[in-house]
Amino acid sequence: MTSQQPIPQEGSLSAQFKYQQKLRNDSVGEVFRALSLKGETVALLELYPHFKHVQAEALERLRRAVTQAKTIEQPNIAHVINFQLDHSYRLVVVMKFVEGDTLRTWLANQARGVDVLTVARIVAHLAKALQYILDNGLTSVHPVIDPDKIVMTRHDNQPVLVDLGFLEALMGWSNAENGRGQEDVYALGLLFFDLLRGFFPAQYGASHLRFTEQSQVEGEVAKLVESWPAMAPATADILQRALAIDSAQRFASPGELGVELDQLVKGSLSEIALPTIVPTTEPEEKATGPGTKTGDRLVFRQWRSETDKEGEESHYTIRKEVTTIGGSNSDFLLKAEIGSQRLILLRHERGYGRYYTITDAANGADRRQPIYLDEIPLASDYATLLIEGAVVRIGRHRLWLELDADQRSAQLQRVAAPAEGLGLATTEFSVAPNDLLAIPITVRNTTSEVGRLGIVLHGAPDTWVVNRVESRRLNADETEQLTMHVKLPAVAVASARAYPLIVRAISRVLDAQVAAASITVVVRPVDDVTVALEPESLRTGRQGNVQILNRGNYARAIQVRWQERADALVFEPAEAVVSAPPGEPVQVGFRAYVREPRWFGLEKRHAINVLVAPQDGGLARTLPGEVLSRALIPGWLPPLVALALLLALFISTFLLQPEFAAHAVMVAGTPVQGQPVAARDMKLTWTPINSCFYSVYKDGMALKWLIWHWNDDQASIEILDEAPGVYEVRLRGCLLLGEKSWQVAIASPPPATPPPTPLPVITRFKVTPTDLLLGEQGDICFSWEIGGRAPDLRIVPNIGAVSPELGETCLPIAEVARSEGEVSYTLVATFGEQQVASPAVKVTARRAFCTQNTEIPLYIREGPGTQYPERGQLMPDARVYPIARPFMPQEQTVPERWLQVLVSLDDPRPAWVALNYLSCPDLTSLPVSNLIPPTPTPTPTLTPTPTPTPTPVLTPMAEVAPEIIREGDCTMLRWDIQGVDKVFLNDVGIVGVGEQEICDPPRGTHIFTWKIIQRDGNIVELTRRLLVNAAQP
Repeated sequence: MTSQQPIPQEGSLSAQFKYQQKLRNDSVGEVFRALSLKGETVALLELYPHFKHVQAEALERLRRAVTQAKTIEQPNIAHVINFQLDHSYRLVVVMKFVEGDTLRTWLANQARGVDVLTVARIVAHLAKALQYILDNGLTSVHPVIDPDKIVMTRHDNQPVLVDLGFLEALMGWSNAENGRGQEDVYALGLLFFDLLRGFFPAQYGASHLRFTEQSQVEGEVAKLVESWPAMAPATADILQRALAIDSAQRFASPGELGVELDQLVKGSLSEIALPTIVPTTEPEEKATGPGTKTGDRLVFRQWRSETDKEGEESHYTIRKEVTTIGGSNSDFLLKAEIGSQRLILLRHERGYGRYYTITDAANGADRRQPIYLDEIPLASDYATLLIEGAVVRIGRHRLWLELDADQRSAQLQRVAAPAEGLGLATTEFSVAPNDLLAIPITVRNTTSEVGRLGIVLHGAPDTWVVNRVESRRLNADETEQLTMHVKLPAVAVASARAYPLIVRAISRVLDAQVAAASITVVVRPVDDVTVALEPESLRTGRQGNVQILNRGNYARAIQVRWQERADALVFEPAEAVVSAPPGEPVQVGFRAYVREPRWFGLEKRHAINVLVAPQDGGLARTLPGEVLSRALIPGWLPPLVALALLLALFISTFLLQPEFAAHAVMVAGTPVQGQPVAARDMKLTWTPINSCFYSVYKDGMALKWLIWHWNDDQASIEILDEAPGVYEVRLRGCLLLGEKSWQVAIASPPPATPPPTPLPVITRFKVTPTDLLLGEQGDICFSWEIGGRAPDLRIVPNIGAVSPELGETCLPIAEVARSEGEVSYTLVATFGEQQVASPAVKVTARRAFCTQNTEIPLYIREGPGTQYPERGQLMPDARVYPIARPFMPQEQTVPERWLQVLVSLDDPRPAWVALNYLSCPDLTSLPVSNLIPPTPTPTPTLTPTPTPTPTPVLTPMAEVAPEIIREGDCTMLRWDIQGVDKVFLNDVGIVGVGEQEICDPPRGTHIFTWKIIQRDGNIVELTRRLLVNAAQP
């Protein structure tokens, strides 16, 4: 199934059927194939869920439409058997199942096509069905005219309308025209038109061909007539009247259209042109008239022109084994337009009969005209089996074979026409480059010869890798499923277009083609164009290039444009359009120039964008880049001149600088020079006089050396918590010849007093869990975090000392919680004689209990199951105390969980109660029971003395088992009611013996009533209850 099957609701009509398969989507719901309780196959229509929220009047219109549809008795309209629209607005319609394919599929499977008379019969049947609805006043029923909503019956090829148009009734739509009959005539005309064309649009609704002007109708019908050369004028007239834009010009009703189509069928108006060809006269044998039959004959017809389909026809009796047809020196000379092209007709004699093959013997340029056999190009590599009625076409010439009626039994016996020798599920394939195309083929031996059939593919390019397949030995009329694989080349080789190909079946016994079919392989276009700008940075006046590589599989016209936001550049060319063949690189050159040159300035960068867009649509790309432009006078020249001037001034200053440094001083409360001071963060500051460099030493070791500070107002150095020692500052002149120094001594700092040791701090104390059950499994954990050092750490009460390094300790809950009550735990840290305590954390221990949640007493048993003896009864709302997890015995016939409990805290004996009838907390933390008593052995009973069999009394039986369930569970309704007239379950008719599963009903009490109507008219009711409790937490 393509979607999930609906769940039958309690008491609903759908509960009487078993869903098998989804068939289709109807206008108002999904249609499923289902099986009734009697074994009958039906179609079930389920209303879409979103339609349940429409207004009440809309549902009433829908109910009225289905009620009217139930009264229809017409072979071309799907029969409604029953329906139900319940209080929850769920619609279920039971319809007769129609075995067959949709009209779209049926038409696609007609390999040899259909004639106009067959199409006319189909449309005539549909017109009569629509007229039946109008004549009977069924205003709420309007079947949908759609090839996907019409089924062709498999046994007699009759069209059946399966979508009765309930959507119009539900939505309250009205017809756009005056009178629904003429709208139906127009819809039938469109269907007639598409059947004559031989295909339907993919989407028959909004995208279907709709004519808006009468000239469109006449033009389309004219094209159709041209494709059917001998179409009777009556057919074209019927089609134009049905599709008339002016409704007044159409048929007045579907019935009138049906009458016209019936007359067309009864008049046997042939819609198939009889092809003819004109033969040349044979000196030794004369062509005979159309009425003469003296053996196997070739029939020739030549049309005067392609538009004028008239021509002369003559016959020729075949008396030679080899007959040549074509140009000069042929047995039959065709017109000069054929040139020297020759056809060879061979008659083959076999032990049981004879058959004919035809071969195109022309080579290369001699093939001036293509040759078709039944509108499929004739194979040039194989002989082709020519059967009676198969038409050979060369230009305006036609020829075909007629067998002698008296000697047909001597011919090669055929099972079916060659067109039926190849079955293709589809004739159109869409693939991408590098794909592996799989063509499923059904081959059929259409001759009486037992042998193999080889399958070849003609017309494929040389770059395609085609594997030839061959059937096993097939008897007459035997079929086999084969798959031909075709590997397509890479993108650059597989051009995007439609490739017309021919699948041919070659008989290995006859060494000739016995069947052929045309297919179309469409290679999808691949859009993959890569572009690049080279170089990305370009100077004005120099050439740049846009590199384009078409990695797709079809030629692209590419437009290239250059842009610069400030419009300061001129591009040559301003734009270009180039053709990019697939797989070949294309280069587009360009240059950029400045509109107005600059006199002074640095090099300037211009941001540009190159827009590359395919003209036939597709992804446009933008390539960023830059163009560099220069001023007439370079921007670096003035700074260079200024730098040279400054350098000359600097050199002259050095030459004039004195070689000494002035004295330096210490500021900010510095002691007298040479006297040691306490070590601390300090700053040495001095004022240089005509000195250029300074160095700093500590105890003779350089801390800073030759630091430039020429002509600074003040210089300094920071000493950060340095150790004791002598610091020296040395000053030098600019020529490094003279030096001055200054020193200061730093003494050791006094010893520091250690700070007092801080007390420990408890930053976190947590107990998990704090709500405990007596007897519960698992651990209770105490965790903490301590700031500082705590030699002694303990948890009170009852826990004792813990390790400060661990930060957590866990104990079994059974050891900590021994009785009900509340305990406050505290973490105490001791350091010497001082203590620090955390806030108290309360932990509660309680005993778990369950409450009886039914309205009747519940048995208390000695073991887990109904086979154990009863100890007593548990009243509604009474409490019991669980001591273990729920338990499900393996030997139970009905799966049910049991709970081991204490009925009273004063009674230590464990007892067992069914869990489904208790409301309990989460018991998964309790231990597993190890006190399960052995299963009791049933006491055998003595065989009673047989008594006479009493006369049976048919007692009605109805039960709900089990009667008490939880939310999410299921129960079963069973009944056995015989010897009565009718039985109803909650007012819905049911069979006398049956069962029904009810799953996931809502919480509460549900009533099920069996109403029994006895044969004497008395009414008996059986009522059963179902209690649904809350789901187990």
